[in-house]
Amino acid sequence: EGNTKIVHFPPHDVIAGLSNGQRADEIISIIFIQLCSHRCVLICSEVCKLWNMTANQDSIWKDLCIRLWADKAAVPSSFRSLRDSCRSKEAFIGSLRDSKRTSITAEELSSYQFYFRFKRVAGSYWTEKDPYWSKNEPMRISFSTDGPVTGFPWGALRMTWHFVDGDGKACGQTGSAMRVAVNGRCVPTYTISRHSNWGIILQNTWVVYLSFPMPRIEDDDSLTDSALDALLDDERWAEALEYNRGAPMPHERD
Repeated sequence: EGNTKIVHFPPHDVIAGLSNGQRADEIISIIFIQLCSHRCVLICSEVCKLWNMTANQDSIWKDLCIRLWADKAAVPSSFRSLRDSCRSKEAFIGSLRDSKRTSITAEELSSYQFYFRFKRVAGSYWTEKDPYWSKNEPMRISFSTDGPVTGFPWGALRMTWHFVDGDGKACGQTGSAMRVAVNGRCVPTYTISRHSNWGIILQNTWVVYLSFPMPRIEDDDSLTDSALDALLDDERWAEALEYNRGAPMPHERD
């Protein structure tokens, strides 16, 4: 019952002025544009040739793009350009696939001013310095393409970043993990993941950065410390332990 949707047809006087073929096309188009998801459109496209033709109309997929992207934190401009070039189905499918991508470029990273907070496990020394935990606006942090990290209020900290591969080795201008060095010493690796709103999440055991406005913890179950920690593998936790005993991160001195 919760999946039932009422389909509204065009006014009778509009339909009456159309030929039989035009009526069929008009009615089917109205049905398709009201379908609630791309899955429904794809299922209906298997009914017959006419329905398949209608299901591939650009207007149908343009409307699906509008609905899909409405609440997303980020949609790459390349997909908006495809939609505006009447390639809306390609834009829709491509953007869905891209929303799962965790390998980002230095250019993408530098295009955001990230919202930052410490996790509780970082300890009271850091959480008490963090405006987020005082219910103020979170810090905003930027990663420059050439390496510097800026935005923290502690002037004595010199911070740089670089991407690393699965072994912890520096790896050029694209990556799914990254390291930040504070005054020359690398902290545990940041993993890169995606939120359901397609925004970027950077985190390690102690901190989290979001490419979209940071909600209060109680307002988003997926962004609680425990939910975020579940995304980290055992190696990230092992790095934190090694860091605390003074050991360098893997390949830090390569």
